[in-house]
Amino acid sequence: MATQETTFTTAREQRIIGLGHSNIVDSDSMYDVLNASGMIGMDVQKRPMINSEGYTHKNLFEVTRIVNQETGERQVFDSVAPKKAYQPIQYEESLLDFGQALMDLGAKPKLAWTRDNGARGGCLWDLDTEFKIGDDIDPIKPQILVGTSHDSSLSLVVRMLLSRLYCTNQINMLLRSHGGSGAISIKHTGGAGKAMEQARETLRLSKTWVENFEVLANEFVQTPLSVPDFSDIASEVFTKPEIYSGEQEFTSKSSETLRDKSVALVEGIFTGQGAHGDSSGQIGGTYWAGLNALTEYYDWYRDGAVDTSDSKSLSRFHTRKEVRTAQALGIDKGSREVIKAKQNVLNIVQRRHDLVTV
Repeated sequence: MATQETTFTTAREQRIIGLGHSNIVDSDSMYDVLNASGMIGMDVQKRPMINSEGYTHKNLFEVTRIVNQETGERQVFDSVAPKKAYQPIQYEESLLDFGQALMDLGAKPKLAWTRDNGARGGCLWDLDTEFKIGDDIDPIKPQILVGTSHDSSLSLVVRMLLSRLYCTNQINMLLRSHGGSGAISIKHTGGAGKAMEQARETLRLSKTWVENFEVLANEFVQTPLSVPDFSDIASEVFTKPEIYSGEQEFTSKSSETLRDKSVALVEGIFTGQGAHGDSSGQIGGTYWAGLNALTEYYDWYRDGAVDTSDSKSLSRFHTRKEVRTAQALGIDKGSREVIKAKQNVLNIVQRRHDLVTV
């Protein structure tokens, strides 16, 4: 079965930036959800790598998948040479049972997708709850995202998202797993059964987490934040660590320039003058607006300028947007730094808020 390519769009009214196949929203069958996105029957296998002379490499393997169910024709994933311990986790194994467990708990499948000709895929579910910040003026939808890969670029990850419906940016918050913090991550080095059961148990605890965040968000929206104070917070967010040399500390002029440009950009978002439209809504001038303005930067503004009259420039621009979307959601090999940066934003805003309110 040929897999479907992912299409990313930039229309702000499309939630999750148009990711995946949105016609599954009312589906009551997890099998149909996966089948619609080309994730059923791929039969991914790790096989010894054999060169053109018939020599079998001792420690190198290739990962193949079925591309034609009728003939059994297989295709090798490009640029994949997994280690000996690597074990494929089929999409059915990682998403079918897990997705059904989510649905049994009241979650609704929202989106499913494959990327890079089936090498990466995942699903997004809406939880059966919604809350509104600041006397019902800013609706938030909690979501669960699961992504995995067959090209060694991504472990099986389970992540909590909070989607701000007014402007569709994502506030990526990390689920807390048993015995530690961070997104649940299951490596492709063994069976996923025990870890998936742990993920299901974590999901059962997620509603309590959402309730706690709702309290924090409402504290943010009730606390005024001036433009100068927001700019000061943004300067801390975008200031790179200083380089120390003995008694001297210094930073490059280019780093200062980049910081100043980033601060000016998020100031525009905070005051409702962002290039992608006004996302401040009725929460303007508050710490909640400040948190969302900084989150908007990572979700919408990391692409830079583009010459729309030049087709090559525009093509590269769309490619960057596709990568940016995947990174912001945590389903790209470059996601780690982006997720870390967004968590840092929350930590800084919360600390500054606590200093003011105390």
